[in-house]
Amino acid sequence: MMETIPLKKRSFERLVLSYGENSTGLFGLLVVSGREISRFHARILDISGGGMRLAVKKEDGRAIKVGDRIIFKKALENEKLSFCIDVELEIQWIIEAELLTHVAFGCEYRNLPEALREQIIKFVEYEIRSRSPQSRLNAPHPL
Repeated sequence: MMETIPLKKRSFERLVLSYGENSTGLFGLLVVSGREISRFHARILDISGGGMRLAVKKEDGRAIKVGDRIIFKKALENEKLSFCIDVELEIQWIIEAELLTHVAFGCEYRNLPEALREQIIKFVEYEIRSRSPQSRLNAPHPL
C-alpha cells in the first residue's frame, strides 16, 4: 500500500506577469553588512503575498546566490508596482540552464510590514479578478 503525501499548497495567490506588462525593476544586491554592492535590472515574473519570482540576463545573475538579500529600488516600466519600493527579499532558489539566456530565482520578503503585505495581497487579488473574463465589472482598485 502506497502512502499518499499531501502536496504543499501555496500560502498566497500568485499573479503571473506577461512579457507585455513591462515589469522590469531595478534591484540592489546587498552584502551581509547591509551595504549595497551592486544594482541590476530584473524582470518580475510573478508576485504574491509571500515574495517574487525574478529573471535576469545570465551575465547579470552570476553574482546572485541563494541567501543573498536584495531590495526592490524602482519600478522602471510598470508604475502599478511602485508601492513595493524598498521591499527587501531573500533569494530562496535559482534556476540556471545552459541553453537559456536568463537566470530565474525565487525570493521571499524579509522584514515586510504586515500592512504592505496586505496591500500586495489586495493588488494581486484585484489584478487576477480584473483579468478574468467573468469579472470585468469595473471593480474599484484596492490601492
